[in-house]
Amino acid sequence: PYAGVRLRSRDEVQWVFSEHGWRGDAHHKPDLSSADLHGLDLTGITLSSTYLIGANLRDAVLRDAQLYMADLEGADLRDADCSHAFMRMVHLSKANAQGARFIKAHLHGAHLFAANLTRADFTDADLQAANMRRAILEWAEFDGATLTRVDLHNAVIDGATLLMNPNLALAALNQM
Repeated sequence: PYAGVRLRSRDEVQWVFSEHGWRGDAHHKPDLSSADLHGLDLTGITLSSTYLIGANLRDAVLRDAQLYMADLEGADLRDADCSHAFMRMVHLSKANAQGARFIKAHLHGAHLFAANLTRADFTDADLQAANMRRAILEWAEFDGATLTRVDLHNAVIDGATLLMNPNLALAALNQM
């Protein structure tokens, strides 16, 4: 219902949740698919289990946000700040997150299949068991990131600090 709708503030986003009785649980999954949230300061907001498919979150501030199991497939997260965000099991497949900051973010089990993560910063992030198949990771930063059991099959890693990471234990890495 919010495709193309520009939400202008955190308060407006929270009003939408309240108006629809959305709680972000298995029975009340909020749907902000294709909504325009670019540039908003959403620090600490809870968007767990929210559909944000194709949403515009470019330049948004999602520091300390709760995005557990949120669906951001195809979303625009270019230059977004997701530092310290709880994004366990988040779905970011085919998202454009060029230049996004995921510093100390919790991305355990995240789905980043075919996501564009060029120049993204994953410093000290938890990426355990993340699916990064076919992701574009050119010039991405992975200093101190936990990469145990990450699936990197056919990922583009040119210039990324990935291979220098001592936490790359048991990662699956095959390039075409």
